[in-house]
Amino acid sequence: MRIHVAELRRHPGQSESFSFQQELAPLTLAGETITFIEPVRVSGKVTSGRAVLSVVGRVEARVRRECSRCLAPFAEKVVAPLEEEFVPSSQAALLDEKAKEQARLFAGEEIDLKEAVTEALVLALPMKALCRPDCPGLCPYCGRELKEGPCACAVEPKDERLAALKDLWAARPEARQEED
Repeated sequence: MRIHVAELRRHPGQSESFSFQQELAPLTLAGETITFIEPVRVSGKVTSGRAVLSVVGRVEARVRRECSRCLAPFAEKVVAPLEEEFVPSSQAALLDEKAKEQARLFAGEEIDLKEAVTEALVLALPMKALCRPDCPGLCPYCGRELKEGPCACAVEPKDERLAALKDLWAARPEARQEED
C-alpha cells in the first residue's frame, strides 16, 4: 500500500489521485479474529503541502466476523474514511508537539498507507458484531440458536441476586395467607 511521492513533494499544492486493491492479513481485536474476504479497496488523493502530505480517501472491505449473540459467522461490508497527514522524518523537528502526534512520519520517496488503512477499518467496525440487528442469540440453558425458533427448555431463569428476598417473602405469615 505504498504511494510514490517524490515528484509530488517537489511541487507544493499539487495533488495526485490513487486507487488500488490489496489483500490484508486477518486482524485480532479483543479476542475476535476479523478475516478479509476479498482485497481491500483504497482510493483517494494525496496533496502536497510545504512540509506535509495530506491523504484523503475512502477504504472499503468485506470482512468475516462472528456474531456476538449467536456465534454464527457472517459477512459484513465496512466503509471508512481515510484522512491522514504524512511528514518527512527529516522535517519532524520543525513541527509543534500537537502536529507531531497527529502526523505519520515517513522516510524516502514513498508513503505507506497500510497502517492508516488498517486503523481506519478498525475504527469503522461496529463494536458489537451482530449477524442481524434483531439476532436473539443462544438459549443460555441448552445452547440452541433462538433465530431457528424457541427451544424446549422449561427452566425459569433465576436471578441469584434476588434469591434471598424470595426466602424472606416465603417466611412472612401474611405472604402465605395471600398465596392461599
